[in-house]
This record gives sequence, C-alpha cells and structure tokens, in this order.
Amino acid sequence: PGAALAIANHKGLLPFLASYCLSPKSDESGALFDTQSVLPFLILLCTLARQSKDVAGLDIFDTIIPNLQGILCLQADNEDELEIQMWSLALLRILVRYGFATEHVQSLISIAAPLVAVQKSQNSTCMHFLSLFAGICD
Repeated sequence: PGAALAIANHKGLLPFLASYCLSPKSDESGALFDTQSVLPFLILLCTLARQSKDVAGLDIFDTIIPNLQGILCLQADNEDELEIQMWSLALLRILVRYGFATEHVQSLISIAAPLVAVQKSQNSTCMHFLSLFAGICD
C-alpha cells in the first residue's frame, strides 16, 4: 500500500497519464482511444486501487469515471477494445466495493441494460456488468 499511495499521491503523474491515455484520439482505423496506452493505464489504476481504499478514494478515480463510461458506451470492434472495456469494469467494481462511484450507478445501468437484455454471446462484458451490479447490491 505504501508504494501505491506514493504513486497515486504524486501531484502530476496520474493526472498527466489520465489526460494522455484517456483523451479521445482519431486515427485511420476509426478507434476513439489508443488501445496501446489506455490498457496499461487501466491496469495500473486497478492495481493501485486494489491495494488501498485510501488510494481508491483519491480524486483522480472520480475524475476518470466519465471516461470509463464513454469507453463502455462504445461498440467493441476487436479484442483490444473488449479488453479495455473489461478492465474499465474491473476498475469500477473495485471502486464500488470500497463504496465509491455509487453516484454513477444509474448511468451504468443505462449503459448495461441493452447489453444484458440482449446477452450477446460474443460480448463477454455482460458478465462483468452483472458482477458489478452484484457488488452494488452487496
């Protein structure tokens, strides 16, 4: 927890990474996010948040939730984008487990409802959404 708190408390590190990695990008493939930078950043955030409730409660996590919602609203066209959505849901599950991000539950339900209702077999985010909502109900 000490190392996670030190990284998270660095004044400029996580805000810079958030603005760089989560800012929308457009390229010839039509992807809105650079999967090569978003995925490692989400894994870092999940690792940091898992280690300590104090770290998960920092402002940076609250400020990126709209970005996570944006990622979850997109149709995943390939495995990389699907993996980014799954790590976004993993981070949201961690935050909800600590009692954070509860004010975003209504919008997350709106995002998840069409996916869960259809239960697309090729869309494995459905089970991650259901796991998130199970955590909310706990």
